[in-house]
Amino acid sequence: MRAWMAVGAALWTAGLSWLPPAAAKPPLKASFGAWVVGEAADRDSVYAATGGDSGDVLGKSCSRDGSGCAWVLLTPEGCAAGARAPALLNASAGAAPVTLLCDGKRFQIGEADFYREVVLDPRVMEQEITRSTGMLGIAYPLQSGAFKADRFKLDGVAEALSALRALAAPPARAPAPTLPPSTTKSGVF
Repeated sequence: MRAWMAVGAALWTAGLSWLPPAAAKPPLKASFGAWVVGEAADRDSVYAATGGDSGDVLGKSCSRDGSGCAWVLLTPEGCAAGARAPALLNASAGAAPVTLLCDGKRFQIGEADFYREVVLDPRVMEQEITRSTGMLGIAYPLQSGAFKADRFKLDGVAEALSALRALAAPPARAPAPTLPPSTTKSGVF
């Protein structure tokens, strides 16, 4: 329950581009098991996210214009902008290494500061999450020299990612109008 409350707090109060601030009309939001899917208040991006058992938040954010998606880890442990760190994923499908990049963005959620780590190996993350069941563990080093391990429930992740893809799909463009043939001799108006 504590992890779910942390996700809710993170999704509604953090200033991330994919997390909605207060708005006159609330953004779309739906729950799928342990995962929440929603759209940012600016309607330019959408996300799927879940809270971990030690307070971290794992999520995938996609722009609605089709320009791309990113897997991110929000953590209260500090990180230096531009710093890269190895991380180990472990789930029922096996273990895999990934690299985290601290993008230097810091957010306040309640009394705590959270930092954003971008997963530089999104295909590896996606494969581990979609091929696994139960839990996904992530272990990564801290600036202090210690390691942190967090576990995220995968219940509902397939439905959440499917909903995310549907929300992130750029709107279909209307076909260009077909102009009637010119009635002038030269074809130029």
